[in-house]
Amino acid sequence: MRHHLGVEYRKLSGSLAILLAILAPALPAVMALLAVSTSDRLMTWQIIYFQFALPIWVTFLMPMAIAAFATLLGQIEYRANGWESMFALPVHKYSIFLAKMFVGISGAVGMMVLMLVLTAIGASGGIALSGNVPPDNFPWMQLLDKTPMILAASAPLVVIQMWVAMRFANFVVPLASGITGTMVAIAVAMTNTGKADWFPWVMPFRALSNNQSPSAALLALLAATGLTVAATLDLSRATLR
Repeated sequence: MRHHLGVEYRKLSGSLAILLAILAPALPAVMALLAVSTSDRLMTWQIIYFQFALPIWVTFLMPMAIAAFATLLGQIEYRANGWESMFALPVHKYSIFLAKMFVGISGAVGMMVLMLVLTAIGASGGIALSGNVPPDNFPWMQLLDKTPMILAASAPLVVIQMWVAMRFANFVVPLASGITGTMVAIAVAMTNTGKADWFPWVMPFRALSNNQSPSAALLALLAATGLTVAATLDLSRATLR
């Protein structure tokens, strides 16, 4: 398993996935810089993160970035018939799929953390340009509380996107599933309905907007584990080429 992870991470060096994983988290930072530097009202850190950067990230940018990242990971194998050569190795198929799942999940975690850091840098640049210093302290504890909840809530989404990206050779399929799920999440956020909280693309938004208990995060992780098992069984029996 460790060997497979090393191989998968080395493959990223020649993929657009790394560029995507940097550019997507940078977008909220750029928007924060522009918003803080041009706003007529005094921006607080609470507004910057919890009314601006994080809602945009969990509702739109994160699910779209995960969909694109998973698609790029899947296309690494499909472009060069890599599945056949990988399956010829004297290893269990499930270890190959689990390694790719882990790379997808670690990519989602990395993008989330990078977004938080870059947003702080971007907002600080806006503060330097405008001279309007936020009157509140940086929300370290709130971010440390919310970030694990959001990441846990997004785990089922990541697994589904990786499953679809590895299952279908056509890159349009995982991208279409990501776009569809994101549009549903935006519609739910706009209507504020509570009838779709179970939907994987809605769960990260709910983790941000609600004070969810650790049990909700545990349920999301259990769901992701079940989906991973189902995906591994399905992919092991499928003909990938």
